[in-house]
Amino acid sequence: MVAHSSHAGTRSPLTALIWPLPENEVLVEGEKVYYRARMHWASLAMTLAETFAVYILLLTAFEGFPTTFGTLAAFVVIASVVVIGRLLQTHTWTWSEGSLVAVLVLVIMSATADLPAAIAMIVAIIAAMRLVAHYLRWAYYEVRYVTNRRIIETSGFFGSRISSMPLGRVTDISLTRSVFGEVLDYGTLRVESAGQDQALGTIGFLVEPEMFHETIVLLSTEVHG
Repeated sequence: MVAHSSHAGTRSPLTALIWPLPENEVLVEGEKVYYRARMHWASLAMTLAETFAVYILLLTAFEGFPTTFGTLAAFVVIASVVVIGRLLQTHTWTWSEGSLVAVLVLVIMSATADLPAAIAMIVAIIAAMRLVAHYLRWAYYEVRYVTNRRIIETSGFFGSRISSMPLGRVTDISLTRSVFGEVLDYGTLRVESAGQDQALGTIGFLVEPEMFHETIVLLSTEVHG
């Protein structure tokens, strides 16, 4: 375990939007890393399912309801409707996403007069780009740390975020695994802290969850004395 010193500002303004947060901008001087991992790959499953559902519905809209596989085809289409309905109800659009949609609409609408085809192309491109963006966040930007001082979660890609909780504020933790978590080996940690506001309350899709849990227990016990 090696101490890390802070050298904030190592990224230039031009690269800060897309360059992953380097570790020396996340950690402070004297912090030692005991756990470092990205989210479990299962965190991408819902985004993948949503993308698949979009293409299923587009194919159904333009090619007609598939009758080759009978009941199975009907189940897939209905499931796709449910998945997309859930997405539309829960998703909150950001300004960057709205800007991207506006640009795509202008470009594609100016290139074709076929409105249904243009709408389908816009939706297909957005779904593909969303999947790629989620993969890039998972692969390069979203990292969990446990250090001798804090629990840390970082995120980025057109903006960055560092959420942390001092170990001294941790009062109670619980680790749970769903059925899929047991099969795929990931877990969710619930952290209770002193005070009402907490940046990290629930930490999901943990890789090596038992190690994460044990590390926090040992370190927080030392901090509390």
